[in-house]
Amino acid sequence: AGAPGGVEVRGGELAQAVKRALERLKEGAFSDADFLQSCRTFLQFIGNVVTHPSDAKYRKIRKGNSTFRQRLGAKPGGCESLVAFGFREVSEGMPPEDYLVLDEVTPEMVEVKLLLEAAVPGGAAAASQPIDSAPP
Repeated sequence: AGAPGGVEVRGGELAQAVKRALERLKEGAFSDADFLQSCRTFLQFIGNVVTHPSDAKYRKIRKGNSTFRQRLGAKPGGCESLVAFGFREVSEGMPPEDYLVLDEVTPEMVEVKLLLEAAVPGGAAAASQPIDSAPP
């Protein structure tokens, strides 16, 4: 179980890597509410990729997107949490833009999503909300 003061996650190597990144996110948060919003945003992104593993639009996040930056990307541990989950950082296009891209969804990623839904207040609802992360 988790509380606003911390997210308790058990599991394998992926879960532990995500937990460390979320701890860094917690350390840099202005408040518990700020941390929870970041966790819910993280859950929205991972919920989308787990629910729609073959839909490329959910597996690509433009790092310059203002909503992404405000809620998660610009915060210490924000991008780190997505990289810990399995996203990789890439630059592409002309002029180049930075993205976080997930190549595939693994069974362990599904488990981590379920663990976080249980640990984060409002997590299950957040994970089921779609986010359009790719540029229009």
